[in-house]
Order: sequence, then structure tokens, then C-alpha cells
Amino acid sequence: MVKATALRATLAAAILVSGATATACDSDNVDTSGSTTSTAMAPLIPPTPSTAAETTPTEWPHIGDEVRDGPFAFVVISLSGSRYAGDPNNEYLQSRAQGLYLMFDVQVSNISSAPQTFHAANQTLHYRDRVFAVDKRAALWADSERVPINPGNTAAVELAVDCPSDIVWWDETGYHTSATSLVLRGTDRSRRVAVDIQYMGEGE
Repeated sequence: MVKATALRATLAAAILVSGATATACDSDNVDTSGSTTSTAMAPLIPPTPSTAAETTPTEWPHIGDEVRDGPFAFVVISLSGSRYAGDPNNEYLQSRAQGLYLMFDVQVSNISSAPQTFHAANQTLHYRDRVFAVDKRAALWADSERVPINPGNTAAVELAVDCPSDIVWWDETGYHTSATSLVLRGTDRSRRVAVDIQYMGEGE
């Protein structure tokens, strides 16, 4: 089991998205033509203590920790920022954010004894008293909207949350987020579990 540690000054080094360079990151944000030719995702840098309006409880599960709710076990592998979400190989199967996307790569395992279906719409992003929904269209393009999983199997899903500029923003140092937790739910009736996205876990 992964153990949680103190707040990282930067999340970028730990969750670099393969192939996302500074040039790609920059071009993804300056393009206002409406073209979806650039779909590179860049890692997120959490706010420093001086700019964070609030921090989440350190006893919460963190990125890299396994959490369980209902029939599923979840592990949030990484998060990143992007203007586009969906199929990176097909510009017609992509969605463009109204603001910027906060992207999550999540492993979902069926820990029950029967087939189950993961629903992207059951997952939410939280900041203080604000709740943000997963983009259903982007999840559809990424084959993550509804994912049947047999007992013992694990699926990789991608969740994209369209966020305003105070939740996800970009500057010359990269993408940043002030969001505090991703709330995961196995079913629409299960209890839910929150993952603190301001902290990283670290192995022993």
C-alpha cells in the first residue's frame, strides 16, 4: 500500500505525461484558431501554500493510493492539464474545453464477484463548496464513459473536468490547479471516497 507524504512543491516531476514538452504545452494554449491539431497534455503544478485558499486533510488518500468504493478499487495515477480531451489520434473525436481541462488517469479494478460497469458521470471534482462534473462527451471519446469490467479485471480510464480559470490555469511555468479532491464513486448509491490531489504518495 502506498504511503502518503507531505505536500510536494511541484507535482510536475512525479507525473510527467510522456511526450508532453514545453513547446507542446505552449502551443496548446496559444492556439485560438479552433483547430484540434495539438492535444498534448501537460502536468499540473499545485499551488504553493501562500496561494492555496485551503488545503485538504493530510489523512485523506492521495494520488497513487488505492481507494475502494462499492464494487471498485481506484488508483489515481496522474493528473494533467489540456485544452482538448478525447481521442488524441482523431480530431473529430475530441472535445474542446470552455476553460481548461483537468485530466485524470485512473485505474479501476472490479473487486466484486460479478460483472460491473464503471460510470464516468458518477465521479466529481471538488473545491471548497463547489462541485465540478466530468465531461461526458470527452469521456465518450476516450472510451471511458461506461466501462464494463469483469471480476478481477482492471481498466484504465481517463476523466476530463472542464474547469474555470480559478481552478485550472496556465502560465509560463505550466498548468496549475487549486482543486483539492477528486471524489470517486463505485455506483450512484455507494458512499463515495475522496482522493486528495494536492499531495503525492510515496513508496516505502
